Amino acid sequence: MSRLSKSPPSSSPRPRSSSSGSSQSVRETGHEPGWESTQAELTARFPFIRDCLPGQLLQLRIENWMAYTGPVEVNFLTGINLLAAPNGAGKSSLLCAMAFGLGYDVSHISRRGSRLRDFIKNGHSACSVSCVLAGRKAGEFVTTRRDLRLSGEQTVSTFYVNGRECGVEARMEFQRRLRLQVDNLICFMPQERVPEFATMRPEDLFTATLRAIDFDLHEAYVGLRDWEAKREETENLLIQGRADLSALDRAVEKLRLEHEELKRLQGCENRRILCEGKILEGRVSAVEQRLEEQERARKETERQVETSKEKLKKVDEKIQEVQHLLRRVSQDRGRVTAQWLQEQASVGAELEDFVADAMADVERLEAEIAALPEKALEWKREKERLAKEFAVRHAVLMRAKAAEEKVRLEAEREKAHVAASMKEIQNSLAACNARRRELQHKATEARMRLQTLEGEEQDLLRQVQIERRKHAVLEENRRSAKVKNLLHFMSTGGGDRGRQQSLSTALQLLKERKLKHTFGPVAFITQVKSAKYLPYVEHLLQGRLGAFVCTDDEEMKFLSRSNCHALFLRADLRGRVRLPTASAQMQALGVECFLHEQLEFVLDDSDGDAPTWGAWGEERRQDNRSPRGSGAAVEAPASVEACAETARLRCGLDEPQGSAEQKKREAERRRDQLLLLIRETVVSFTNANTIFVVRDSLTPQEEQRMQQFMKEELARVFQFPVRKLVYFKGAAVHSVQKSLHDNFWLDACDVLRSRLHVAAPRNGHSQSAGSALSLAHSASPFAGILAVVQHPTNGTATREGERQQAEALAEKRGHIQKERESLLKELEALERENEELAGKRQEAILERQTLIEKDTHLAKASHDHAFAKDLYEAVVTEVKKDIEETIRALESKRPRPGALLAQERRLEQRIWKRLSEALNKER
Repeated sequence: MSRLSKSPPSSSPRPRSSSSGSSQSVRETGHEPGWESTQAELTARFPFIRDCLPGQLLQLRIENWMAYTGPVEVNFLTGINLLAAPNGAGKSSLLCAMAFGLGYDVSHISRRGSRLRDFIKNGHSACSVSCVLAGRKAGEFVTTRRDLRLSGEQTVSTFYVNGRECGVEARMEFQRRLRLQVDNLICFMPQERVPEFATMRPEDLFTATLRAIDFDLHEAYVGLRDWEAKREETENLLIQGRADLSALDRAVEKLRLEHEELKRLQGCENRRILCEGKILEGRVSAVEQRLEEQERARKETERQVETSKEKLKKVDEKIQEVQHLLRRVSQDRGRVTAQWLQEQASVGAELEDFVADAMADVERLEAEIAALPEKALEWKREKERLAKEFAVRHAVLMRAKAAEEKVRLEAEREKAHVAASMKEIQNSLAACNARRRELQHKATEARMRLQTLEGEEQDLLRQVQIERRKHAVLEENRRSAKVKNLLHFMSTGGGDRGRQQSLSTALQLLKERKLKHTFGPVAFITQVKSAKYLPYVEHLLQGRLGAFVCTDDEEMKFLSRSNCHALFLRADLRGRVRLPTASAQMQALGVECFLHEQLEFVLDDSDGDAPTWGAWGEERRQDNRSPRGSGAAVEAPASVEACAETARLRCGLDEPQGSAEQKKREAERRRDQLLLLIRETVVSFTNANTIFVVRDSLTPQEEQRMQQFMKEELARVFQFPVRKLVYFKGAAVHSVQKSLHDNFWLDACDVLRSRLHVAAPRNGHSQSAGSALSLAHSASPFAGILAVVQHPTNGTATREGERQQAEALAEKRGHIQKERESLLKELEALERENEELAGKRQEAILERQTLIEKDTHLAKASHDHAFAKDLYEAVVTEVKKDIEETIRALESKRPRPGALLAQERRLEQRIWKRLSEALNKER
């Protein structure tokens, strides 16, 4: 019993809660915002979630609910949970809270209160009930919350599932999906509804019980009842329809007579109408054919028009782009031309103004010279000074020419460097193009080789598929022969007709259903190591030859439902079967071997219809992991060794396989475990671990000593007294026990003698043993169903050849795959190198463009420099001539010294200013 933790004062005591097997707690917590737990927190709080059924209630939380004030949490565990408390402690309130929190109405909860506001604690305006349930998926939680609040005279109820508000339909869908049945009195019976349960009809009680036991079965039952009602309604309609049909038949017969009379009278008219109809049909078909042709032509024309429109649209776009470029070029060209003409016009106007001003100045100077003859001497001195200054400026001009020559040489060197760089770039571009073509050629060859390898791989795959189909046909024929032989044995003496039909049914189910946990029949998976012991083993197995080994209870139930009751061996051992072997001391006393030592079990992996051991191992682990319901009748191996082996299997599967060898070893280990399970099952059902064979030549005294020793030895091995000893000696079955069963063993001895006599030539027994038997031909001979373990022969050599051929094909395919991968890598490397070359080529093109622009800039600078030089020399020459003429004129007129010097300086300054402005504008 768990205890209720302390809480703030409330109006009523709290009940105590208990759980069978473990305790739970009911605790009150303070109000915290966003108290809904996340999935991770819920998983940590309820670690047993994977053992819970869908819809199982894990937690209940109430606040201001009836007698409860603060938030109260009730945590439930698996199994049976018990709420125990005195009367009036609030047990019914908790039950009502459970039903209310799951979304059910007040009518399903309690008859005490007819209004929702009765569930809110006095003095409060709202209450809430929250639940945490197990979802349908493993490890999934579902949370619900239902709030009640008073809004005036009304009570508002809001229901949430996983934080989302749900309406009435969504709430009902939630209850149906989790199979909640609070409205079912079998599952939830409040105290007030006990009289209602007592007055239920047997039909309603059966329906409620069925719904509580299996919801799906209840739905199927309801559907069956609806179907039966519809069937009855359909039968009534069918009876009525048959009556109507009889009346209609009579009316039809009457109409038929009238119709024959009418047809006789209207024969000619019908033939005429038929001919006209055929003519019209021919015309209509011709018109329809022409319409179809026209429709196809129209669609083809529309398609061509659409294609032409798309092409025309692309051409128009290109034309618009070209026109746009032409407009831009024309605008740039007009703008540049206008600017150049404007600059030329401005320079010409300035030069004309300059010449006019110069002529005006010359005229004024001449006037001044004429007016000032007294300045001639001073001008002479100024002439000498001007000559000196001219010499200085001439020297400056010479230095400027030297600097110009230096600049010209540097420009020529730069131009030569640009030309060399251009040539080098062109060579690099040529090399890049050649390398790119080579890479493209290699890539093409690699793609062609890759296509060839893909074709070879497809051929190999087709060859493998053909071989597999051939092998499948051979295996099917071999299996059909085995099935026919076994059915013949079952029909002649190995079993009755019912067992034969059950065997046919089981084989058909095994083929159609592809059962994963059923192996057999025993005759197909059992071999005998020595032909000498073949009659004993076959005589021991007999009816078990057609049985199947079932390792899953569901498939065993399915076989039982399919009328195959006696054709399965349940592999659900209470403990590990002990398998003793004949020791040296036993052999010295005459014991040859135990019968289970001669058994060898095989699994045919090539059989596509039979369940494979790989699938058995995988799905067996899934079955072991999946939780079982309490109502399922499934028995797992109870021994410690079986549990440990299951754990090892589980761990072995969870670990990732590192390599092909590890996977192969793991597969072999699973196969060995399955074969061991089959061996233990067959041995357990046939007692082959206690039945043995002794030599024929034993004397009675030796046989008695052997019997005493074997009793003691088997008692020591199996740890319980051996009351009965069964063994084979010659053609007899011996049972060392005096009881009513002796007659049975005598009959078995006679049957064995008969079968040994008939099967002696085929099984290769010695002539002496065969001649010593008294034969009874009434018994059926051995069918030779069990096979003897074959030593390496032609068959195994053929299988080895097939295996080697398969390995060769796999190796060839592996080589093709490796070569394909290498070609793909080489192709990727070629693509990367091609991209690198394309990048280098683009860089070279950009560098060449830069050098071309630089060369153009140098040429323009050289042209500007030459123009400035020519202009300067022309102006200097003209000014020099003017100065010399002026000096000669002044010398002739003998102007006053110093008068002309200032005017000449100003004129020279103006000339230099105009010259510099003209040069700046030209640049």
